[in-house]
Amino acid sequence: MDVGVNWKLGFSLNISGLKSGIHLQLEEIQMLKYLLPLLWFLLSVPAFAGTNLVKNPGFEESRQNNPNLPRDWEATETIHVSPEYVRENVSLVPAGKRGNSLRINLTKKVADGPGLGFISDWIKLTPGKDYELKVDIKSQGPTVIIFAIGYDLEEGQKMVIYRAPMHLRPQSNAWETFSRSFPSPSGKRIFAKVKWLRIKLYTYHPQGEVYFDNISLKTK
Repeated sequence: MDVGVNWKLGFSLNISGLKSGIHLQLEEIQMLKYLLPLLWFLLSVPAFAGTNLVKNPGFEESRQNNPNLPRDWEATETIHVSPEYVRENVSLVPAGKRGNSLRINLTKKVADGPGLGFISDWIKLTPGKDYELKVDIKSQGPTVIIFAIGYDLEEGQKMVIYRAPMHLRPQSNAWETFSRSFPSPSGKRIFAKVKWLRIKLYTYHPQGEVYFDNISLKTK
């Protein structure tokens, strides 16, 4: 009699456990109905949305071989401007509570001639996305142009296929923030071919000092 009771009890427990398992599976299926749309939404959001794609955007990191020059940025116009000039007239200086900034001093000869710029490291783009570029600038006179330069592979080499300039003339010796969204409607077709982007900070006439900080490139 005890065996029969135990058998019935065991059978009853097995049935109960089976029903409980089926109930849990149904609950999991119901949860999936809500989780799958959420997962699809998360996958559709740009991988770098809200993330600054520029390396060393605030010039907080300097080069190991020269603490006055920023890491992940290269001087441009070096065909006409000597490395000695760059070392003597470019530095990383405090910008109040903002940390460091990139300071470029333009002498009259360079300001009236080739000017001087710095270009960022390579930035891999996400196809089909629009971008917003922001730059903080303080100028004591020099004119500034910010370039977004796009590259594609041609015969195995990275070649410039896109160039979007932002012409600026800061109005005061105080920090100002400038921004630009791209591509423009007319530039969408060629921009769709861009695989890498570099940001160039360029300054020229008249002579004086100009400061750059907080370079930001994000998907929109």
